[in-house]
Amino acid sequence: MSIIGRAESVLKYWGIRRKDTMSDDKARLLRMIPAVDKLLLRPALEQALGRYPKAVVMKAIHKVLDALRADIRAGRIESDGELDQEAIEER
Repeated sequence: MSIIGRAESVLKYWGIRRKDTMSDDKARLLRMIPAVDKLLLRPALEQALGRYPKAVVMKAIHKVLDALRADIRAGRIESDGELDQEAIEER
């Protein structure tokens, strides 16, 4: 058995899986997600900041962005149309 084969056997025994490489398209989409500070400049989110505590608005933004990242990694988002600031604001 080769060294690589032994290493894979040990990793498998310990339940460690090889890190999957992300496709270039998914990496590109992840980079397109806007920053939180840019989203906070959107009129609807500025209004939300006037009505709700900042911590609540920030938590909501982070939940939406986390869901977007998960959807990209799972292949549920494949185009950048769902990543513009307006589309994110609607979520």
